[in-house]
Amino acid sequence: MRGFVQAPVYAGEEHVGYDVRDPSTDRREALARLSDDADLCNWGFVEVGWQTARRWALEEPGDVCFIEAGRREAAEQGHWPTVLDALDVQPLTVLSVRPTVLASIALRLPDPIDGIELPAADSEVEDFLERVQALLQ
Repeated sequence: MRGFVQAPVYAGEEHVGYDVRDPSTDRREALARLSDDADLCNWGFVEVGWQTARRWALEEPGDVCFIEAGRREAAEQGHWPTVLDALDVQPLTVLSVRPTVLASIALRLPDPIDGIELPAADSEVEDFLERVQALLQ
């Protein structure tokens, strides 16, 4: 598996940032931290986090590339170039989109081959996974 997830970072009980995390190795890199000089909301973003996420998603082909998308991607920033490039080069890209920006991101993407909206019933997930397996064969 290739790609990344955005993992919350806590200092005690306080949510202080996000790291990008490689789901296959659990490696992490800082992506955002609370900041008085924030780029978006209360977050200041770390350039190396964007670069690392892109490398993890595109550096090598894998069976599946997993990418998370949120507000910055809805504004065609952040991981947006990585999303588009992964759709071109990876055999299967799974895009996890925050519900608040799903419509704006969906309108900017090429039509998906398949999809599932979560949460979903176990039977819907099983059906989706069967369709994905068929696509990979």
